[in-house]
Amino acid sequence: MSDSLTNSSTAEVLAAATRAQSSAKSFSAANLVSVASADTQDSATTSVQRVNYNIDLRQYSQEALNAVLYTYSSKFFVEQKLNTDGSCVEVTLLLKDLSSSLNTAEQRQLRGEFYQNLIDQQVRLDLEQRFGHIRDLLVAEAFKPVN
Repeated sequence: MSDSLTNSSTAEVLAAATRAQSSAKSFSAANLVSVASADTQDSATTSVQRVNYNIDLRQYSQEALNAVLYTYSSKFFVEQKLNTDGSCVEVTLLLKDLSSSLNTAEQRQLRGEFYQNLIDQQVRLDLEQRFGHIRDLLVAEAFKPVN
């Protein structure tokens, strides 16, 4: 049983090495080790300087999206591209600091925070639209002159 396990592991490593032959390096035992370790690397080491999100404008308003993007403008350059039918915006966040990057865990965290902030802003706008007149009446009553 250990022989079949060893053979399958060796086969996987050889397959990975074969895929890596397209690079300029020649195939050797040293390259085989580097290919094996590259395939088993932790995904948290993958880093990027740019992230993209597609926002459906039928679900979120442009006003809510702009409010969220403003909160990220201190750390990121922000780009918006409206699709041809106007129903979706592709948002690109590009890190301002060229010496830094986001690993996979940070990208996941950023995505979660981004969409949570988008939901929060949309709820605020929806509540303002539905109940803003009540707030206006309360403020008017509070500042009404006393006779």
